[in-house]
Amino acid sequence: APRAAWAPARHAAAVATGVVPEIATVPDGVLSRNTQGRPLVDQRSRPRRNRKSEAVRRMVRETILTPANFVYPLFIHDEAENVQIPSMPGCERHSLESMVAEAVDSWQYGVRSFIVFPKVDDKLKSNRGEEAYNPDGIVPRAVRMLKKALPESIVFTDIALDPYSS
Repeated sequence: APRAAWAPARHAAAVATGVVPEIATVPDGVLSRNTQGRPLVDQRSRPRRNRKSEAVRRMVRETILTPANFVYPLFIHDEAENVQIPSMPGCERHSLESMVAEAVDSWQYGVRSFIVFPKVDDKLKSNRGEEAYNPDGIVPRAVRMLKKALPESIVFTDIALDPYSS
């Protein structure tokens, strides 16, 4: 005889001993059954609480990735010319002017966020990383230039002190 659906203790004991219980049967008139004969709760209305505003709809909709979802890394240095990064083929360390041009070009393709990774001159490095606090340092200047060229952009900065310490 099939076991009752409301006898979980008996099922737990059976599973613990390696005896798997049969699928519970549903008394007629209590719940509907799906095509496998398992209980099915009818959903009489579709909950619309997640669709009240555009902001909530944006949050709960299917994932769609666009260039606006990505953060473009910008490797910068305080030199006039761009330099290839040997450990990252195809990437280069930009001058500040080139960084802005690269960001403006990326903006045309829908990229709206940028992260700045500085290469601090060895002469400015110290054990305490004082250059990180310089309001006229490479990162603050880069952020000012990016925000001047693209005021609606999101600019992240790398807060690690390793570029500033020796």
